[in-house]
Amino acid sequence: MANLLLEQALKDKVGEILGETPSDLWLDIAWETLENLLGYKLDLGTRTDRKEGNGKDVIYLTNRPVKEIKTIKTNNLNREISEFEIYKEIGIRNKLGCFEVGIGQCFPMVKMGSYTVTDNIEVSYVAGYTAEDFPSDLIFATCYIISSKKQMSSDAGTLESYKISDISYTWRSQEEVNSIIESYIRSYRNG
Repeated sequence: MANLLLEQALKDKVGEILGETPSDLWLDIAWETLENLLGYKLDLGTRTDRKEGNGKDVIYLTNRPVKEIKTIKTNNLNREISEFEIYKEIGIRNKLGCFEVGIGQCFPMVKMGSYTVTDNIEVSYVAGYTAEDFPSDLIFATCYIISSKKQMSSDAGTLESYKISDISYTWRSQEEVNSIIESYIRSYRNG
């Protein structure tokens, strides 16, 4: 697992937002948290998914964004990669039996491009990010993860309520922290 947050360019961006450059440990914690929340590996690499057919012409893959299709097998038979295309960086679409209508819309002429529910599909593909194309939303999520985890690990992190005169403090619960992180990563999540 290559932690892209340790790349100097990303480390500098995170440091600029936080006001200080975080240690490699904090960046590792944020990286693992992001991958756990998203449900897939973020670094660029070759992956293999085994899926069952869904009766449609699109198979959604586990890792994102999909950059390249390496091999496709349907029921252990190799398929021509030219019969497929990357679909919205989140899956593959079978182009057989389709013709283009509008911008990027596939209208099925017949169902020959669909996967039956008994099909077993194996796809090898390249997916993930590099330091150059790592999304800003995920950088902001990283900063929020680091700052919230630092706060939780401090002595004040256990503070539930504090009041002096007309000033009071209440810290966010873990659910509130997670919902804020979720707002940054929602569009990158599987499903």
